[in-house]
Amino acid sequence: MKAVLLALILTLNPGTGTAFATDRPGLQTLFGAIPALSEGSAALDTLTFSAPPAISRSASGDRSTSPAIGQTDALSSSSDFRRVIGLDELGFETGLEFQGMTGRRDLFFPAPSTASSLHLRLVFRAGAAHESRRTLRILVNGRSLVTRALQSENENFVIDEKIGPAAIREGFLRVSIEYSGAFTEDRCLDERVGGDFLQLQASSQLSIGLSPEALTDSRDILALLPKEIDILIPRRALAAEEAEALIRLKSLFAAQGRTVRVAGLSRQAVTKGVPAGIWSRGLIAIGQADELGLKDPGSDSVLRTTMTVQGPALLVSGESQSSAVDLLTSRWRDITLGDRADIAVVERSETQRETFRLTDLQSTTLVDSAVFETGFSVVDLPAGTLPSHIDIALALSPDFESRPATLVTYLNGVMLNGSTTEGGEHIRQVSPIPSGLLARDNSVEVRLQRQPLTGNCANPPQGFDVQLLPSSRLRLVETGERPSDFFELSSIFAKGVSIFLPESPKNPEEWQALSNMITALIPARAPVDVRIGAPTGPIAEPFIFVGPALPKTMTAPLSLHDRRLVLRDADGRILIDIEGGNRPGIVQIAATDKAYGLWWRPGTTEPAEALISGLDRGNIAIIEEGRIGFAFSTERDRLVEIDHPTNAGFWNTVRGYRAWMIGAVWLALTAGFVAVLSVASRRRRGSQ
Repeated sequence: MKAVLLALILTLNPGTGTAFATDRPGLQTLFGAIPALSEGSAALDTLTFSAPPAISRSASGDRSTSPAIGQTDALSSSSDFRRVIGLDELGFETGLEFQGMTGRRDLFFPAPSTASSLHLRLVFRAGAAHESRRTLRILVNGRSLVTRALQSENENFVIDEKIGPAAIREGFLRVSIEYSGAFTEDRCLDERVGGDFLQLQASSQLSIGLSPEALTDSRDILALLPKEIDILIPRRALAAEEAEALIRLKSLFAAQGRTVRVAGLSRQAVTKGVPAGIWSRGLIAIGQADELGLKDPGSDSVLRTTMTVQGPALLVSGESQSSAVDLLTSRWRDITLGDRADIAVVERSETQRETFRLTDLQSTTLVDSAVFETGFSVVDLPAGTLPSHIDIALALSPDFESRPATLVTYLNGVMLNGSTTEGGEHIRQVSPIPSGLLARDNSVEVRLQRQPLTGNCANPPQGFDVQLLPSSRLRLVETGERPSDFFELSSIFAKGVSIFLPESPKNPEEWQALSNMITALIPARAPVDVRIGAPTGPIAEPFIFVGPALPKTMTAPLSLHDRRLVLRDADGRILIDIEGGNRPGIVQIAATDKAYGLWWRPGTTEPAEALISGLDRGNIAIIEEGRIGFAFSTERDRLVEIDHPTNAGFWNTVRGYRAWMIGAVWLALTAGFVAVLSVASRRRRGSQ
């Protein structure tokens, strides 16, 4: 069974049914993206019944057919506990919305095969401005679970169903939401003016019953970790390997959108026990075997699981704890079996690539418009690279009346390219990425539009299948030697980074403040070397320096003098000179003769729970109350300055001056014709 953390495959609807939440760009799982599965997939389309489908009444009072194998209570045993997964953990913090009488969305809830019960609760709100017939259908693994007619007036309702654990396939429960409808009195009326909507509220959730005796595999625990995670560390100075494991684990889970807190380790926190109620916080403990209450110290790096009163916990111990993180971020991650893994060596290697896969297979039906949404994060790209082009690959069925479709690609809300196609073959559209448009997290939207065939008011509009293919990719280029924005440091740090601290943090609170800032830019796969004290010699590798004053071997664009802040332009002219009562915290890109990195000068007003995670564009940021108060760039006038590439090729020039060229050709032909007539006339007169 393939184990993964939170995952979601978006099979977007043919209408305007898009998430009104901002889907996290480049949403990644611990074990990679989940491959999208079509309706005909053998893995998810087969459901075996050991008894006839049970008819049960949901909380909303609707009768529905459940494909559960043996209905169960919320908890099948008094010793079970629950894991509740909400839509926010799937990337939809404000829910989903469908419009235009049509839409479909597939949701993949992680669920282990050892689950004792499943309880699905979907909260809806629906309405329409005109009389129509609309239907909602809920499917599990492609098999109908609930079907319901929707009223024209606004209504709120809940679908509350118990599902048998046999519905789980390869570590997931696939729940599909289908929305459809039509006007019954007048088929000539366009569905787009129906004023209809169907909203799936953010309070929707799947409750999973878990048995403490059955949930022991580390892959299952990692796949089910709650959104909030505590990393427990000893209340002492950490060894270099422990510090590296802490920073890389926090980077790993923070990149997945989780909230990670560093807290103190106590023997009571990792003592074996039986959990009860809802498992709401994940626990990961780093330390030596005796600090974790383990009798067997094991090998250089040991990854164990244990059951505590707060829920399952992962224990990382040994002399080389960072090897456990190497395993979790490598291609060998799925071979972690059982409740213990002794890790001796994990290869740290990365294949050099010129492209990066942008998405998995997404399918829908094109009636008048279809939208595909995906995204990527710079942190996930291969080391030393940034995207230069977006290469979109589509398969579109032809319209039998040869109506062309328009294909448009957007990056971060900015239109990159547009073209028309007849369909019937694979379509490729390559769009260069303008300078200044990239950010740390990026969203990509692919939109198709085609005039629908209405059927002369006798038939509903005809739709045609369309797929966004997995061959859609980012074309990568090597980054420049000098980073211009904070997010570009992630690509540089992916090869490894050295962190220089003025002194070793003495407690978890200090590690919390430090890690909140630096982990936002460090990929989890990157080797980390934590050093105490300022560098004494030249630095040849990427670095993060934390301290009140910059060493002489480093340079930075902003000069600091205690509570005085002086900013000069390239000519040395003073742009701003401010002195305040509090010394502000400053983060800026710094450089040595051979490397680039980050300098963080902590301020006097930064709390221990500082969350400096918004470093993105710009090369200087001023920290206020532990958060970014002001960010800017010394290399351009505006923080965001987009420079679209010019299409100055030969054929583009020809197209631009086509009318003038046609006129010039006609003028030349006319002049030539007049000249010929004149010569002929002279010859005729001469012959006479």
